[in-house]
Amino acid sequence: VSSITFGIGHIINLFNGSGAELLPNLLQVGYAMTTGFMLVMIFLKSKSLIGCIAFHGIFNSLSVFSDEAALTTGQRLGSSAFIMFISVAYGVYLIRLKETE
Repeated sequence: VSSITFGIGHIINLFNGSGAELLPNLLQVGYAMTTGFMLVMIFLKSKSLIGCIAFHGIFNSLSVFSDEAALTTGQRLGSSAFIMFISVAYGVYLIRLKETE
């Protein structure tokens, strides 16, 4: 539930006057949901929000270096798919790691 809420919370960029286009914003919602899943698993494993906060801050800070306007639709889809895959894979890894303890 928190992953979905985290993802849907990012849809506000369509309405806040930021000028976000539909496709990039929907992709952001998608990878925010999968990243939210990963952050939940990090929290459950560590019992601390520090790692989640640090990851989110670093991730957002690194986005300053990206030039999304220069990306093609295929590149946007590819980078979003990559982020989603890594987030889900790491989240599943953490679930399995938790089960073995």
